[in-house]
Amino acid sequence: MKKTLILFVVALTVGFSSCSKDDETTEASLLGKWQVQQTGVVIAGQEVLQDAEFTEGCTKDYSIIAASTISQHDFAKENNECVEEISLITYTRSGNTLTINDNGNVLVGKIVILNATTLKISAEIPLGEGQPTTFISVMKRI
Repeated sequence: MKKTLILFVVALTVGFSSCSKDDETTEASLLGKWQVQQTGVVIAGQEVLQDAEFTEGCTKDYSIIAASTISQHDFAKENNECVEEISLITYTRSGNTLTINDNGNVLVGKIVILNATTLKISAEIPLGEGQPTTFISVMKRI
C-alpha cells in the first residue's frame, strides 16, 4: 500500500516545494478521473520530472477522486494477461492541503496546480534517515 500511496503522490498523488509565479490554483474541481503524466522529485530546489510509465499492452493506470475517497486503478501483466488492482484511499482537503490516509499511512501534501485539465501535487516523504524527499506528481483529467 505504501507503493500505491507514493505512486499516487508521485502520482496524486503533495508537499512543500517552492512555488513559482507559474503555479496556478483555481476553484476547479478536484473530483474526477485523473491519469499521471509525470512524476519526479525536487533536487537542489529544482523539479526533476520524467514521463509516467505504464504496463505495455494494458490500460493506463488512473485514479478516480470522489468527495472523500480516491479509487486507484493499477494495471499489470500476470501470465501474459492484464490484471487490474483497485485500491481505495481516503482523504480530506482543507484549501490546497490534502491529507491522504492509506490504511493508516498518512501523507500530507499540497495542491500546486489545479485547473480544468491539470492537477499537480507535491509531498514531502521521509525515506530512511535524513531530510525528507519532495515528490511531485502531475496528472491530467481524463
